[in-house]
Amino acid sequence: MHALFHDGWHSLTHLDGRFWRTLWLLLAKPGEVSRQFVANRRASFLPPFRLYLIISLLFFAVLGISHQDDVFKISVSAAEGTSACDNLQTNLDSMAGRLRATCQKIMADGGASLRSMFIASLPRAMFLFL
Repeated sequence: MHALFHDGWHSLTHLDGRFWRTLWLLLAKPGEVSRQFVANRRASFLPPFRLYLIISLLFFAVLGISHQDDVFKISVSAAEGTSACDNLQTNLDSMAGRLRATCQKIMADGGASLRSMFIASLPRAMFLFL
């Protein structure tokens, strides 16, 4: 079983020249990778799922190593004499009260609750992007 899992893990995460070629082309000319795939020249590029998996693993590894306070700084403050939460508008009247209450909570703790909700939602967002 160990050899089977090792081979599976290696086939999903193996970094070779194709990773760097694909990443460079995505950063330099984003549409070119898609054109190459449509033209059936896929062998020189990393498959999309493997690229996504490797980048996700690297992202979460860097996030786990770094101090999250340094990575995700969110601070909110209201202008003097006005409350930013009073100026919020929505087309749904049923959402207006909840939106204002959430805004007031975020303003009260200086954005700490917004930051924690954002960090807690990251894994689900990454899965949704997949």
